[in-house]
Amino acid sequence: LRVYYRTHPNVEPHAIPHPYLLYTYERNFESRHWADHRRWVRVRTNSHGFRTHEFYPKLPGQYRILVMGDSFIYGRIADQDATTPAVLEKLLKQRISGNIEVLSLGIPSYSGIRYAMLARLYYDYIRPDLVIVALDQSDFNEDLRRLKDYQLDANGDPLVLKSEARLAESERLCPLCGIPFRRDRGDGHARFVARIGMALEARRPFG
Repeated sequence: LRVYYRTHPNVEPHAIPHPYLLYTYERNFESRHWADHRRWVRVRTNSHGFRTHEFYPKLPGQYRILVMGDSFIYGRIADQDATTPAVLEKLLKQRISGNIEVLSLGIPSYSGIRYAMLARLYYDYIRPDLVIVALDQSDFNEDLRRLKDYQLDANGDPLVLKSEARLAESERLCPLCGIPFRRDRGDGHARFVARIGMALEARRPFG
């Protein structure tokens, strides 16, 4: 067990600040972590910090599906090839065509506003034929809270995050779940929240 742990450290990708999305995950990250106190799972991110294939220009004849969602799509306790998008791609290749590709832009705690920003950033480059947006019941309340964090464009749509200084003055809630910052709490979530707050203040990667 000691040899296995040193070879495969219990590490998850750190979140890093992003001017449009607030945070994404470390780019080109690969490791394993002990998920849900049950098993080791492999985690690998591409050069954009997403747990999916690398983003290459779309090939002629290729049918590309883009999936956006939160932790349900990211699959924190799922192995790299067992996330929902990965399984979907496998089934579609087996049953329909080998030219189908499924890309995942799932990041824990993302919601509708973040999906809109993802579309602004990646839609024209990825050029999907089909977009699947996985919403859950918490997304709507999260969007109501997060909308004030964005500068809006002429159409009233979110454009870019306000400066970290203005966010720090106007919003003292966890950007992931809305819980007030409590750096004195001992649980893992509070430590994560503390890292987010300190990273935003110092303008450096989380961790």
